[in-house]
Amino acid sequence: MNDMEIGMTDDNKKVNAYMKMLNQDVVEPLLTTQQGESNTSKILLVFASIDGLGKLIHPDESAKVRERFSYYISNYFPMVYHSHIDELYKMRCLYTNNALSFSSFVSWQKDAELHHLQYQSGAKYLHIEGTAFFQDFFESMMTLMGDIGDSQSMMSSVANRLRWLDEDDLSFWGTENTPLSNVQYVRIS
Repeated sequence: MNDMEIGMTDDNKKVNAYMKMLNQDVVEPLLTTQQGESNTSKILLVFASIDGLGKLIHPDESAKVRERFSYYISNYFPMVYHSHIDELYKMRCLYTNNALSFSSFVSWQKDAELHHLQYQSGAKYLHIEGTAFFQDFFESMMTLMGDIGDSQSMMSSVANRLRWLDEDDLSFWGTENTPLSNVQYVRIS
């Protein structure tokens, strides 16, 4: 336990562990490694993160993926995204189900951010620029973290959807590749 965790409730610890994991596994690699140079990586990881965060915060625990996705975009992304939720959801499905094939339609072009969320090819395709999408996601994540920190009921709701993993849950690691003992694991239940 570090100094910051002293006096924290289990709810705070779970939520902080999840957000730390999201930061370490998504945000930092996209900012500091070559992975961040790939539009496909950025967009795929942002869509996956929206799925996870949407599952944590949607008022209805049984909401379907589309509902959670729409809820997160509507509540935490800039207004310019709101009129494109259906197209973004279709793109999310294409990416998550077939990222390798879909990536051939994504290019890394100079000044591509100027066309972010604009229709291309005669209003047929919505252009998503990975860096702009990632930056907007990052800002949405910071807003969400502030909202969770400001609302004990939201903190409790999010924490209730997370659970600590115990040793039995980690048995898939096998005996030769056991995780570090001082690391705590949390997942959406």
